Amino acid sequence: MNIVNAINTYGISVVLKSLFPNLKGIDYSKVNHDLNFDKSGFSSTRDSKEWFFSVGSMPLLYRHLNPEEITTEINKLLIRSNINLNSSNNNQSGNITLWDGDGFKIEKITDNKLNLLIITSVNSITKGSIAFNETSLATVTTSPNWISGLAPIYDSKSINKNERDFSKFILCPLLFEGDKDYILIPVQADEFAKPLIHKIIDDNGGLKEFNEQNQDGWQSLYLGHLFVIGYLPKQKCVRINRRQTTASQTNSESLASGIHPLS
Repeated sequence: MNIVNAINTYGISVVLKSLFPNLKGIDYSKVNHDLNFDKSGFSSTRDSKEWFFSVGSMPLLYRHLNPEEITTEINKLLIRSNINLNSSNNNQSGNITLWDGDGFKIEKITDNKLNLLIITSVNSITKGSIAFNETSLATVTTSPNWISGLAPIYDSKSINKNERDFSKFILCPLLFEGDKDYILIPVQADEFAKPLIHKIIDDNGGLKEFNEQNQDGWQSLYLGHLFVIGYLPKQKCVRINRRQTTASQTNSESLASGIHPLS
């Protein structure tokens, strides 16, 4: 049963309690379901300060607030959900602050265009639930012959230099071709990385074809016959490196295809 049918059958309170069972401080019966989120994102509800529920790359609750109101509202949620107020972490740009909850994340976004309080359900992420997104900011290209299951996939060279922000390409596979071919898939939260990696591995022979590796700067790194796949937490991207026939391991044995696994 999809979200819309579940809400129509059981009501939005029941659905939200199942997605956010440990979140306190929100009256779920007063939350609005944003059916147009996939078309307009957060912009269509900009003039309202009510809570909205939608499903983007994961289920989320969000609310527009003035900058001076956001901190007060977040503190209320953190205290009621028994989360340390000083446990936040910031992204590299400095305009996003995150708190980890029990099965959810609380996120504060403040910039010149949007001031948002966002709560995402991370317990609902499984490899079966992940679907790749589409974008109009890049051109669809043919999937390379060394990997399966990535569709649509986009040509990184077609991205306008003013749009080269990974946050605009969440769950959009981006193909970089050159001396060393690789693919980047930006993710919204770290919790996406491992299910996404296992989904791609399943589409390319399964775990029996891949060996787990250890390398500084990488998480969930796996070496396969044709490519290496892992997560780069600093970039918040799953990266897939092709193994090239010209590359060699440190023991001088030839690799089947793609760049060196630790490149």
